[in-house]
Amino acid sequence: MKTLVLNVSGTLTHSEYKLGVGFEILKRPGLSVFLTQMSQNYEMVLFGDQERSFIEEIAMALDPNM
Repeated sequence: MKTLVLNVSGTLTHSEYKLGVGFEILKRPGLSVFLTQMSQNYEMVLFGDQERSFIEEIAMALDPNM
């Protein structure tokens, strides 16, 4: 199986600041469909420049069955 490496920040997610709330992490449109289709043919690897715990939290939110 081939490996598909995806960047979390900016590619899969988008962060936005809201006054009084702070930063919110939002999924890109169509991301769920993309991940479902790609996971049939690829082993998916996520990377980012944040701390490991943050990346793992995003990964769990994207795929709770991980």
